[in-house]
Amino acid sequence: IVFVDRYCPNVNADRVTTDNLGGAKRAVQYLVDRGHRRIAFFTDFATMTSAQDRLAGYKAGLEEAGIPYDESIVCGPQIARYGWWRLDFALEHCLGLPEPITAVFCMNDTSVLATLEAAERLQVSIPGDLDMIGFFDDRFAHDIRTRFARMKQSTLQMGQLAAQLLMDRIDGKAPAGPQHIMLPAELVAEDS
Repeated sequence: IVFVDRYCPNVNADRVTTDNLGGAKRAVQYLVDRGHRRIAFFTDFATMTSAQDRLAGYKAGLEEAGIPYDESIVCGPQIARYGWWRLDFALEHCLGLPEPITAVFCMNDTSVLATLEAAERLQVSIPGDLDMIGFFDDRFAHDIRTRFARMKQSTLQMGQLAAQLLMDRIDGKAPAGPQHIMLPAELVAEDS
């Protein structure tokens, strides 16, 4: 068994992951460096390791910047028809607070796309009214006209390394203990 991107902590197996905690912390730091102090986190509250690490990185980034963690701006989706996420209520809630958010960190591709759709429905300009960064795969980023920063995973490299780990296990070339490879997430600024 080789886990890719997420893993079971209690299973002693090879894995190739992204540094989700470090990437999330870096994403928050990017927004803080742009002057933001009210940064929402849009997530699905999943228990998988990648989601938990990104939440931990979000909290660590806030703490490092001296910004108190505010649970009221950590929001999940309303699940719409066919399991599609909608974040209209989350975005409206966060913007309607006495101290509204000025930026949002999205956990994954789905939350990025749902945030963009919610912003369009609510007539919120990104990046004009709201800055956004999210873990977002590059495979369809060029199709989106809205500019936003993103944390890009090395998905091709993850797959290649996982395949090599598996082949090494099958061929008996792997060490006895499990191998854990963690790849960095690349920050791609909104103007890139």
